[in-house]
Amino acid sequence: MHTDEYRDTQDRLLMAALGLASLPLEEFIAAIDRAERVGPMLDPTLHRAAANRLAQVRAVAGGAQGIVRVLKSDAGLVRLAGEAMCRSSEGDPDVADSNDVPSAADAAS
Repeated sequence: MHTDEYRDTQDRLLMAALGLASLPLEEFIAAIDRAERVGPMLDPTLHRAAANRLAQVRAVAGGAQGIVRVLKSDAGLVRLAGEAMCRSSEGDPDVADSNDVPSAADAAS
């Protein structure tokens, strides 16, 4: 992997982490947990049909929570993510356009 590819991959990962930090992951997982608890009582057939997919989505959301925890645990990572966002907004062709990704300050809160 050459330097530009490494930086591009790092920037994209950090911007994705910032994007994940803007999602209400705790509330989302709580809603899945409620659906798993009451689903069998409300509509057993639908619950059986959707249970595997719901478990998969919950696992993805849990992974996203882990990514956000790592990002928020290190101010240096938040700073790097902010720098990646700046390169993106300056039109750096090696960085994906991400106008909907929150700021580094939002992720740190």
